[in-house]
Amino acid sequence: NVGVLLDLGRAHGVCQDYAAAERCFDRAARLAPRRAEAMAMAGVHCRDFMRYEMARHYFELATKEPGASADTFVKLAELYERFRLLEEAGEAVDHALRLDGKCALALLVRARLDRLTGKLEPAEKMVRSFLTDTDPNTWSTRIRGWYELGVNLDRQGRYDEARAAAERSFSRSWRKSTPSAARRAAWWRSAAWRAGSVCCPDSAARRTRSVMA
Repeated sequence: NVGVLLDLGRAHGVCQDYAAAERCFDRAARLAPRRAEAMAMAGVHCRDFMRYEMARHYFELATKEPGASADTFVKLAELYERFRLLEEAGEAVDHALRLDGKCALALLVRARLDRLTGKLEPAEKMVRSFLTDTDPNTWSTRIRGWYELGVNLDRQGRYDEARAAAERSFSRSWRKSTPSAARRAAWWRSAAWRAGSVCCPDSAARRTRSVMA
């Protein structure tokens, strides 16, 4: 059973027996009637237990199969981004958008790649394009989108707007809690730096003070 083999491979991976996990995933791919789906799921499991080279391998195989989905291409793009292979990431996400031009995750990744290459205004326009969607299946992507918008606006020096976008992301992530101002500030500092926002110490201090206000 393909599903059992994928689950077994995931269990081996969680226990750090990566060779056994790979054997299970490879066997599942051989037996699967829809190989692209099986290999993409193997890639997801490898990513979840942080074996990113393995994940990249399975997603690359999946994208070579007939019927590979936009979601598979965009997940591969995110892995390429992790390895700083921005050209390959751009090609993968563009392929995803050709398959599904409204894929929120693909739009998010394309916007982030544009920001990383200095195309701030096109990136802003792209990330805004899906923030007003109401599809319940993409709510987590929209949270990431508000966060990405905040980083983009910060790079443009539009600090008040960046703060507002970050707070939108934060409020959706923490809807059931009421975090303190200090906790909000810590979240924003870590968020901006994780996303690769590069700004001078003065602007960083100004932004932190505004969040804590």
